Amino acid sequence: MNCKFELTEQPAQPVLSVRTRTSVGNLPQALGKAYGAIIQYLNEIGEQPLEAAFAAYYNMDMEDLDVEIRTTSKSHYMIRHQLVPMHAQHSS
Repeated sequence: MNCKFELTEQPAQPVLSVRTRTSVGNLPQALGKAYGAIIQYLNEIGEQPLEAAFAAYYNMDMEDLDVEIRTTSKSHYMIRHQLVPMHAQHSS
């Protein structure tokens, strides 16, 4: 298999995002909850995401991932900050 990669510059695009912390075991639920919050907000303002959602990882701590879920939007928005803990529950 021959893969070719190309680096291109793209114009800046507005994004809506939710940044949270979670364990890798809870990552699917955290991504679903964050993306659901983004879609709910877009529905409230009568818009839809322009492209597929994507995630940015800010560390590699599998028990405490710092992750941001994003999607592109048509316009810039100032939205409320909401802290939604997504940590795994640890049994004692």
